[in-house]
Amino acid sequence: MKLSSYIYHICLYSDALIKFVNAVLRKVSRDGLSILETQTSPADNVSPWLLKELQQTWGMDKTNKILQQMMFEPPMYLTPKLPLGLVSRKEQDLLLEAFCSSFQNDSSMNTTNHLHILPNGSLRAEDSLSGHVSSWPLYDDGQWWIQDVSSTIPALALIKTLIQDHGNLSKLHVVDICAAPGGKTAQLLSAGFGKVSAIESSERRSKRLTENLKRLQLHDFCNVFVADGRSWSPVENDNISGILIDVPCSSTGTGVRHGSVLRKTDSLRDLLELQESLANHGANILPANGVMIYSTCSLLKQESEFQIEKLLKRGDLETIPFHRDEIPGFEDAIDDQGWIRVLPGILSGDFRQSDGFFVARLRKKST
Repeated sequence: MKLSSYIYHICLYSDALIKFVNAVLRKVSRDGLSILETQTSPADNVSPWLLKELQQTWGMDKTNKILQQMMFEPPMYLTPKLPLGLVSRKEQDLLLEAFCSSFQNDSSMNTTNHLHILPNGSLRAEDSLSGHVSSWPLYDDGQWWIQDVSSTIPALALIKTLIQDHGNLSKLHVVDICAAPGGKTAQLLSAGFGKVSAIESSERRSKRLTENLKRLQLHDFCNVFVADGRSWSPVENDNISGILIDVPCSSTGTGVRHGSVLRKTDSLRDLLELQESLANHGANILPANGVMIYSTCSLLKQESEFQIEKLLKRGDLETIPFHRDEIPGFEDAIDDQGWIRVLPGILSGDFRQSDGFFVARLRKKST
């Protein structure tokens, strides 16, 4: 067939395809919303095994609320370079004022309606704020970073516990295992600990961690180790007061931002073994009376509650229950064990759209 004949047939096919696409788009424009409402469900976006797991664990009603919430575009949460929940409202207002001043020349913006301080000290930024986040006020000055509100709980729990135990943090050493990308490490550094060790096994993720800490002007105060958290240990006589382990997990609680995690296979065995190993090693290097925070961004109890139950069977750890007035905004997320279990779509107000998260706080018993 000659080239001219090829082109002729391609043009005929293209014209038919254009007509077909236009017909589909007209149908979507006319009936799309009703089709979505009557013939689809948020559950269609979830792997069958995960849907079954969620329904068995949390029940039909909560599962539906979780999945419905995950279909909405999440807000963006900013973490000020301040120890969240431990500073005055006046200090937090300074960052808010900087945003208001920066956007005041934009007549389409009312920043006070699109950026506000949450009970835990984070700032919620609506998607109507203009420009890339790197162009926002004080970004280059390193005065804040992006971090989901649920993700602030582990470091905040460790900070508050050690303040209660010791008062002054400036002489204490804390360890953040599986530290990248660095939000929790930055929280610990901002709180004023004398020494923070950040452990990350991936060289690539460690580089990102270091870059983030440099922008926040916190790198000089942190010891970053490219090491496996299952084997890293402090030097002799380098006492640790607290350990934070946000273990690698299925990340099913982040489905609101990363929809692909809801379609993962059910191959959790390697993750469960890794989580258990990390938690046990953390407990091994933790001295008596030291505090350990174990957290995941998973909705699955196998990676969260069940791991803590196994850890407590060691006999040398005990739960430090969370109390209602400790983590503002998350009072209703405290379960019967004194652990925090955040489910998307379940909490009220600003935290309704937060990531799913689990946090347990433990203390090493005295011998």
